[in-house]
Amino acid sequence: MDDEDALEEVRVLAELLRAGVWISPLSGRSGFPESHPLFQGFLPPVARPLAARLAPYDVVVALGTPVFTYHVPDDGPPLAPGTELFHLDCDAVQAAWLPVGTSIVTTLRPALTGLAELLKTSDREPPPPRPDPTPADAATHITPEFFFDLLRARLPRDRVLVEEAPSHRDALHARVPVDAGGGFLTTGSGALGWGLPLAVGRALADRRRVVCVVGDGSALYSVQALWSAARHAAPVTYVLLDNGGYAAVRALGRRIGVTPVPGTDITGIDFASLAESFGCPAARAEDPGELPAALDHALGRGDAAGPFLLHVRVSGSAGTLYEPWAG
Repeated sequence: MDDEDALEEVRVLAELLRAGVWISPLSGRSGFPESHPLFQGFLPPVARPLAARLAPYDVVVALGTPVFTYHVPDDGPPLAPGTELFHLDCDAVQAAWLPVGTSIVTTLRPALTGLAELLKTSDREPPPPRPDPTPADAATHITPEFFFDLLRARLPRDRVLVEEAPSHRDALHARVPVDAGGGFLTTGSGALGWGLPLAVGRALADRRRVVCVVGDGSALYSVQALWSAARHAAPVTYVLLDNGGYAAVRALGRRIGVTPVPGTDITGIDFASLAESFGCPAARAEDPGELPAALDHALGRGDAAGPFLLHVRVSGSAGTLYEPWAG
């Protein structure tokens, strides 16, 4: 929907139907206002949990998205028995590949406008809204949840958020809702190393400050993007969440029965100094008491200023990547 600028048409359709709205697995964009009461969350990229998540629905309408994007192997069915799928997409390849359901090759805006004109407002009860997470208590350490609560309160609504922190993706989605079209970008798969350079390109595209949240493991795949950001004075604020290793890779190892995973512990890297060596100004935050001011400074740089990196050491959360999909 984001690519075709059809978020408003999707909202109108969802409100007419009083239908719950999910974002597709591993979506690289935001597809619906996440503060909307009909928004239900993000589908898991594993067959059996995805089918279970959609099992309560007799009809699923997928709009401009690959529905069955899986990240780890699973022998589950695409959908539960009794769930019927209709798929609207301008991508003929996706339509031809769809393993179940009915595909219609179409551009979304005229299709959704025409569909809405045929419908009357449903009289059924809408699904209950997603519960808000409990505010995080940082105690003596900075947790990812505490950081994201602070980011939600400080992130300007017109800013683009780029994310590549897979260990903390669930916490980000729960605590930092994205409501604006084009307001969220990440990789559309499980590949790593995309976030830092993506933020540079996005910031240079319209010269507005972009905020990029990246993990320490992800950053090491393409850390040289900081040189490009500095060289081109890209208005990017990088917030690097450092949990001391490739936590996402460790979690994947647990999922497939490989423990411990060699080479996933990374400690002692001073990312602030590394950024400065590339010409990117940087700062550090290790204590919960200093994080609000440090984050204000990092986010408050004007659009005319160049890049800035805030290195934040996080603890207290191992992340839930892969674990909730085991069922």
